[in-house]
Amino acid sequence: MLDLLTKRRSEPRLVQVQTEAIVCYHCGRMSSVSTKAMSTACEHCRKPLDLHDIVMKGPHWGGVLCTCGRITITRKARVQAKMAVASLSVDILGQFRGLVICGGPVTIGPRADFSGAVWAPTLHVEPGAEIAGGPFIVGVEPLGHVEITAGGPRPEPPADWLSTPAGAHPSMQPG
Repeated sequence: MLDLLTKRRSEPRLVQVQTEAIVCYHCGRMSSVSTKAMSTACEHCRKPLDLHDIVMKGPHWGGVLCTCGRITITRKARVQAKMAVASLSVDILGQFRGLVICGGPVTIGPRADFSGAVWAPTLHVEPGAEIAGGPFIVGVEPLGHVEITAGGPRPEPPADWLSTPAGAHPSMQPG
């Protein structure tokens, strides 16, 4: 029996790790990570990344919410943040104040109260939602183009985003 425990294996054991593709919310480039990972560093820009989905269920006041997954603001949540950054999607069903930067769709639900700005490829506002603020820059890929910082001034989109019809909300077009 002791012989079995101390005996070396002649062949190495191969372990397969399941991976998934993620998009870095700092540089906008794709990476591959283990499906079991909760955080990692981007293999391109080396900045830290959170991989888990964020679900806000109650009051929250804070600086920056960032994830390579999804952000959900539930119906009873009241969130005020400098910015919410998600690679996959943002769903707002409750109250949200701040800037939303997303690499996927942003949905503002039927009884949501939203005040701020949105930079995303798509924006869906359900009937009954209350929205204020702006700009609402839709039809662009903001990940990798906006610096995400916990402090400092509010980030501004590159000037060429506002000059193209597909890159800006009609109310943002010059003269």
